[in-house]
Amino acid sequence: MLTLKNVLADARSLYNLIRLQGEVKFLQELDFNKLNILYREASHRLDLLNLKADLEQGIDISGLPN
Repeated sequence: MLTLKNVLADARSLYNLIRLQGEVKFLQELDFNKLNILYREASHRLDLLNLKADLEQGIDISGLPN
């Protein structure tokens, strides 16, 4: 899951580079909005997996916000 999140983060960086260079045709080739949504979902899922692992290991999470 971490690898997927990192790949999607790289896609976000690529989007920013393409915009800075003004290569609009490349922006139309990929659905960067969908990639951004996938990044957020992967990030949330990874957070949940980490929280689950912390709970199973008995790590104190009382300081976490709701």
